Amino acid sequence: MLKIDRAFIHELDSAVDLIKMILSLAGSLNMQVVAEGIETDAQRQRLLSLGCRYGQGFHLAPPLTIESVLPFLAAYQAG
Repeated sequence: MLKIDRAFIHELDSAVDLIKMILSLAGSLNMQVVAEGIETDAQRQRLLSLGCRYGQGFHLAPPLTIESVLPFLAAYQAG
């Protein structure tokens, strides 16, 4: 798994070419890519359009304790 640092996601418009290269490299190595620091739906949509299928950040979920993960997932599935 390769991770795209939040600094590139924060400056997504100026980092698109770099993100495309990371996604291409990962694809050629049969690796997945996760983008960190997704804070808006616009960032999420743009990353999806570029082919990045995994992400983390406050837009998707807050940091969770071990005890809160299962209730969060249950609420997400019900929602």
